[in-house]
Amino acid sequence: ESGIPVILMGTATGVASIIGYSSDIWMSTLFGHWLDTSGNSGYNTIFIFLGVCCIIGLACSITIWRHTSKAKKLGNQI
Repeated sequence: ESGIPVILMGTATGVASIIGYSSDIWMSTLFGHWLDTSGNSGYNTIFIFLGVCCIIGLACSITIWRHTSKAKKLGNQI
């Protein structure tokens, strides 16, 4: 739906996977550090961090949705 050419679909999927799954590499270390240094208040930091990540993800999703909706209304290829 985002208009990526079929010839680049594998590359785009790979890049998106690297970005999307990179959090599995560094989040546990970061969260562990926050809990070790802040104790139980580290959980508040983790919760706020995850909330900000959700807001960023929502903003990115809305941006892509608006882009595809505008292109469909104009009848253009995305």
